[in-house]
Amino acid sequence: MISAALAIMENSNQINELQELYNNNINRFYSAALSISGNPNDAEDAVQEAFLSIAKNPDLFFGVEESKRLSYICAIIRNKSFDIVNKKKKTGELYQEQGYDMPDNSIPIDERVESKFTCEEIYDFIDTLPEGLKAALCLRIHNNMKISEIATALGISENAAKTRVSRAMKKVKDYLEENRYE
Repeated sequence: MISAALAIMENSNQINELQELYNNNINRFYSAALSISGNPNDAEDAVQEAFLSIAKNPDLFFGVEESKRLSYICAIIRNKSFDIVNKKKKTGELYQEQGYDMPDNSIPIDERVESKFTCEEIYDFIDTLPEGLKAALCLRIHNNMKISEIATALGISENAAKTRVSRAMKKVKDYLEENRYE
């Protein structure tokens, strides 16, 4: 299925690794795409587009820590699925860009989040976020990617990537503040 994407790559080690990731996780990839698109053909297109995107810029993908590559691929697949759905609906971008400020990263995270929450509870909340926000936030937090890298990975503008990360972080912050004393 991804032979067209692999055909444009030159490094045989990278081709083999990408092929192996695809073969070992094909059901997971299609499931992620199908859960968004609701259409098997669109899900297949999303997976193929994701791998083509990776094949066009393999250095970015292989620059990601090996343990995080699977989540990286899933994030790209989710975004490609949203793109396909949005094109069909002709509604433009999934999320309207709004002006949220990025949090001050000079303050350590443990000082920014003083609460009784466990990591599991925070991750459970993040899992409830819309897929586009969740994908951008995961790439930022788990893969420690820059906004420009997130934009490239998700196939969106840097402004849209910044907005998604900012909106997701604001939602997490609001959740923590609203539930701090419960």
